[in-house]
Amino acid sequence: MIKVMTNEKSVVQNNIGCAPLISVIMAAYNAEQFISDSIESILSQTYKNWELIIIDDCSTDSTVEIVQSFHLDKIVLLQNETNSGPAFSRNRGLSVAKGEYIAILDSDDIALDNRFEMQISQFKANPDLVFSSGAASVIDQNGKDTNIVYSSPMNSMELKLNLLFRCPIIHSTVMLKAEFIREHSLSYDIEYPCNQDYKMWTDIVRYEGAQMKVDSMIYVKYRVSENQISTRKRDIQLIYGRKLRKLYMNHLEIHCTEDTLSVLSYLDSNNFDGSVAVCTCERVLMSLRDELKSAFPLNVIDRLVLDNLRFLYLKTSSHKIGASMKYMMAIINLRLFNRSVG
Repeated sequence: MIKVMTNEKSVVQNNIGCAPLISVIMAAYNAEQFISDSIESILSQTYKNWELIIIDDCSTDSTVEIVQSFHLDKIVLLQNETNSGPAFSRNRGLSVAKGEYIAILDSDDIALDNRFEMQISQFKANPDLVFSSGAASVIDQNGKDTNIVYSSPMNSMELKLNLLFRCPIIHSTVMLKAEFIREHSLSYDIEYPCNQDYKMWTDIVRYEGAQMKVDSMIYVKYRVSENQISTRKRDIQLIYGRKLRKLYMNHLEIHCTEDTLSVLSYLDSNNFDGSVAVCTCERVLMSLRDELKSAFPLNVIDRLVLDNLRFLYLKTSSHKIGASMKYMMAIINLRLFNRSVG
């Protein structure tokens, strides 16, 4: 029988003696179209010692009825009294989670059957690991494979640097060490109407010695649609992305100018409308490169700068040949600069 709770204390009391190793957090709002598939993907895991905490944010469709239809003690349903947003819902899930590890799965995504088994093995192999994430294969609204894979493997240091530019992490692939989250009182920031996950990751990497890993193994099927992110929502994401980058750069003691923030937001927008000139992007990236080299290895910085320039040239050049020529010149200029400094 599924546990339906409105009081977090009752969740703890009613589960004494059950010690799941993994607590899965799933926030849901009007998720009737896909949540059944998401739940089924948890039930199909090869690793079985888990609890699934679903937090319904006052859905007006049949989300709650679908969750209740599973009739399993391992599924805990929390129902918000008022519609409070995903950050509040996820924090509520974190507050009652009993597992040694916290796994995230959004209510429209699908976990691969061996996801938990693969990620648990990483934590067991590396006791200092506090964060694991991976790749995702993209599916459309109908669950059809698009033959697109989101994959950005990187270690802690590379992730710390990449987070200045954008969030390279698929939320539904994340697994966290619960002890670390509780020890540092980490949570999703409810002051951010979006980008809460991005903000969370920048909070985690601030702690020295916190090992984080993003690997190339596919953990989930990530559902996207052409209309998934509205123009209005994307604008809000960019505003709050700019805000968190400023906080993050201040923490890293990196000189933060309005030009830098504008260029980073422009690069993150994927909407290269000419509102920021290519030459401005080039100048700011080279200036930021000089700021970063005291804190990060130069070869890693150069790789990231070149990746952003390549993407910029491809999006703003009318011909691929022109983009390739600009990119080659950027590589040559960096090599010449490094040689002259050396």
